[in-house]
Amino acid sequence: MVAYVRTHTARSERLAHVVEAGAPGPGSRLGQGGVTLIELMVALALGLFLVGGIIQVLGSNQTSYRLTEVTARSQENGRYALRVLARQFRQNRSTACRDIALEAATEGGPGLRQVVKSCALLANPINCTGDPLIGPETPLGYTVSTPAQNSLTSLPGTGACAQAAQTSTARCAVAQRWLRGDVLVSWGVSGEGLYIVKPLPGDLPTRDITLLDASGSVAIEDADFRGGHLAMISDCGSSDIFTISNPAADNPLRVLGHAVERSGVTINTGNSLSALNFNAASPRPRVFPFDLVVGFICCVDQHTGGVQPDGDGVVANCTSDPTRYRPALCVWSASGGSTQALAPDVADLSVRYHVRSDTTGSTAAAVADWRLITSAQVTLLVTGGDEVKQSKESPQDGNLGVGMPQDRRLYHVFETTVAIRSRDPNQ
Repeated sequence: MVAYVRTHTARSERLAHVVEAGAPGPGSRLGQGGVTLIELMVALALGLFLVGGIIQVLGSNQTSYRLTEVTARSQENGRYALRVLARQFRQNRSTACRDIALEAATEGGPGLRQVVKSCALLANPINCTGDPLIGPETPLGYTVSTPAQNSLTSLPGTGACAQAAQTSTARCAVAQRWLRGDVLVSWGVSGEGLYIVKPLPGDLPTRDITLLDASGSVAIEDADFRGGHLAMISDCGSSDIFTISNPAADNPLRVLGHAVERSGVTINTGNSLSALNFNAASPRPRVFPFDLVVGFICCVDQHTGGVQPDGDGVVANCTSDPTRYRPALCVWSASGGSTQALAPDVADLSVRYHVRSDTTGSTAAAVADWRLITSAQVTLLVTGGDEVKQSKESPQDGNLGVGMPQDRRLYHVFETTVAIRSRDPNQ
């Protein structure tokens, strides 16, 4: 018992000695270190610098991604637009017999000049007088400075566009919806065509045209004829265009109706059928799908996808509200009778026409003789749509983009040359 008391007393004395010496006791915070204000500010600055760098990298990546996306979209729009134009206009002035410009230049005789009677292209074929023709002298394009119909004088159509009967003609349809740039025109046949059964003279005004294949059998394959669309019948000496009167839903067509009743008057190809040469030793008459196509820049509502018509200045929406309304490459088709937007964000169109030895090309206004034109050089100004640049710049590039407002969009120029020749494989 005495030993235990001595030991406890000794421990107490040592503990008291340590406390008096200033050593931290159990549970004391005196031995822990702190962070100074300077160290805290340095750490905060480093953190902000690091976060700022991350944000900058992310912003740079986002900008790079947007530029890449807009460039890819622009490339896609440009390539598609050129491909469509090349396909639409490569058969220009073709009757599948010979290139009619070559026919006129080499054969020379007025009886051999390959022109096409074109009453069916007019809004009112009942009043078709003077045998309106399209041929090698027909313009292939227009250098348009204003959207007035007088700038498109040779496009099919007569009278004022204000008349309801004229709104479906090429002249009025283009004048209503043209935004800027040149206008490119193409007409001709598509496909190889089909032979026809020789009609009896008494049946010419009303007899339908029965199609034959190359072997002389009744055609059983769809030859891309459609009710309400245009067709051309020709024996490579005389030609005529007519509207297929079969119901539009009756597809495919093996027999083509050509007698159309309008206001009690029958419109048909009877006179042309009687003039065709059915002699087996001569080119046998064939019938082809036909179309007249006009390409130009129009204005499209991005919300609805609708092409803006003329009226109360709505075509100018592409200038006043370029976020919602954007320019596009449009095509008017005589067979369809309507304007369709084919490629978005095509802002401008320029066309130069060449003869055989010409390397510089001429504008449509400067072409002296359309019979000599052999190719068209088409140039497009295309954008991806979104504004991605840091500052506003003029989209003008050469003769493209003239008068367009400055913006932050990225523009690219696409160019191709389309040969204008017959689709006949023998040429």
